[in-house]
Amino acid sequence: MLLMILTTTRVTAGLYCGAAKHDITPDVKARAIPLGGYGERMGKPATGVHDNIFARAIVISDGKQKVAIVSTDLLFISEPLRQAVLQKIAETGIGDDSLFLTATHSHSAPEAMAMNKRNIFQNPRIGIFDQWLFDFTVDGIATAIIQANRNLRPAKIGWASKPVKDLHRNRRGDEVTDDELFVLRVDSLDGKPIAAIVNYAAHPTILSARCMEISGDWCGWLEREMEKALGDNAVVLFLNGAQGDQSPKPPSGETEFERVEQMGKAMIDHALHLHRQVKFKTDVKLEAKIIRANLPKKVAHPQFEEIAGREYGVPKEMLTPMLHQLFPDYALVMAVRIGDVVFIGIPGEPIAQIGLNIKAAAREKGIAMPIVVGLANDYIGYILTADEYRQGGYEATVSFYGEALGKVIEEIALSAIP
Repeated sequence: MLLMILTTTRVTAGLYCGAAKHDITPDVKARAIPLGGYGERMGKPATGVHDNIFARAIVISDGKQKVAIVSTDLLFISEPLRQAVLQKIAETGIGDDSLFLTATHSHSAPEAMAMNKRNIFQNPRIGIFDQWLFDFTVDGIATAIIQANRNLRPAKIGWASKPVKDLHRNRRGDEVTDDELFVLRVDSLDGKPIAAIVNYAAHPTILSARCMEISGDWCGWLEREMEKALGDNAVVLFLNGAQGDQSPKPPSGETEFERVEQMGKAMIDHALHLHRQVKFKTDVKLEAKIIRANLPKKVAHPQFEEIAGREYGVPKEMLTPMLHQLFPDYALVMAVRIGDVVFIGIPGEPIAQIGLNIKAAAREKGIAMPIVVGLANDYIGYILTADEYRQGGYEATVSFYGEALGKVIEEIALSAIP
């Protein structure tokens, strides 16, 4: 496998941090905005907005070089969208090697394929490209990053983690879950909260295809309410983990939105507990590295036609053209090191076992706190182990590079660690 290392950025002690958020909720009364996440919605437009969605950005710097970590309440990120954001933020000095752009994976956000310039197909079940929606979303994300860059100030940083076992489950019937809840805390030197990052592995799918309103699902609730709890205009980013087979398990609630709230409340209780336990670090090293590495040859799973093909209205004769047009030949993988923490961004939906494998291998390399982040910088579909791929099921049929993909992604992820 050919690896092409593009850039490595190293920043030493003396950290500065700025944070900001920007509303990226389109006006659903002015335009027809399809919701993504479920083929059974048939590309129908949103009927309203239950809760607004946002782009949230943290910019970390030593005064000379910078890294931006961004969370969006979207289904996924395509590299064409990322490249458009990079063009908009050129003034900040943040480049390809230093933009860590992620989606929470809300299934009640605007259709991500409608914001993917690779999409030339007129299939409403997967989304039809919309230049206006693309531009609107790019502008919103760029605005958050630019404002976070303007808000840079001296900061202190720390992190903590603990297992949380009762808020998700493995939806493929396996017992494997990644239970680690991680919180990174950033305060000003005088103790005022600037930002926090929360990482956990669970799909934002409490809201079903019946919901036709825009929403950030439980992740959006967590971000909003934790920001209120911290106060002082703090910005809270949720970065989803290896959630490919991890479903949320809310404590209670009779309606979907009640379950969203209960899941959010439970997560906030755990996250705020960790936030209070953080001990700030000094002399923290910051590094970033990005690579693009070749992927295995694209191939359709034997069950595609009967499962994913049926859900998304993709006839057999269209499958090969769509695979080659919509999905890249390479994986864009990025890692950001902040002291003992390394965020490892995977451009798709790894199942929990893949995330656990990456974390274990990273620890063997001496990384004390490896954090796997899915839905980062691009989208290549689901990423399974060879055994899980051969078992089939929905996740396997939206995995487009054969049974070796999981092992290849694990190798690429380790190569990306600075």
